[in-house]
Amino acid sequence: MKSTIIKILKNVVPLLIGVILIWYSYHRSTPEQIDTTIAYMKQASPWLISLSILFGLLSHFSRAWRWKYIFQPLGYKPRFINSLLTVLSAYFINLGIPRAGEVSRAASISTYENIPFNQSFGTIVAERVIDLLVLFSLIAFVLLFQTDELIKFVFKEDFSFIKLAVVFGLLFLTAAVAFFILKKSKLTVVVKLKNFAQGVWEGFWSLKKMNRKGAFLAHT
Repeated sequence: MKSTIIKILKNVVPLLIGVILIWYSYHRSTPEQIDTTIAYMKQASPWLISLSILFGLLSHFSRAWRWKYIFQPLGYKPRFINSLLTVLSAYFINLGIPRAGEVSRAASISTYENIPFNQSFGTIVAERVIDLLVLFSLIAFVLLFQTDELIKFVFKEDFSFIKLAVVFGLLFLTAAVAFFILKKSKLTVVVKLKNFAQGVWEGFWSLKKMNRKGAFLAHT
């Protein structure tokens, strides 16, 4: 009986969340915004809209397939359909609660594929780090052709190297203190956090052990 209720809740709750998010996205828009959006959609080219939807879906398919590669070193083989649906649901949830989709994505794949949450979350962290590195690479490439604009930005009056150094220094200090506490403390809550962090690290480090690195980068 209990297992039946849990199965029903697993299917009903996500649907309810989806309905609530659609309602929330609709009702937080003003009538003027809705009318303007509809007017623009009527004027838009159906061909271009179809093309943008196609490329959008292809990017989601690619992201879902790429995610499967990171799980392989951990010994898990999630089904593609579950990987895809969790990716799509994450973007949908982000519409209502920004960045909450990443947590829900890790939780969903953990539920449907019996993967520890901390490890699945670690794989998402790994994805985001790679995405960030690629973004920085693209920015660096663009800046090669925009050096004049870069020099203007760096030497603006309101740009302070000291403030930037202080921010990075505080971040480093916070990380060092947190690492020391996690390593030395024997408190139950800290031990649990340490175990969780270890699982996240295992998920993140799966990048190094991944077999199909070329395919992963191609999807990225």
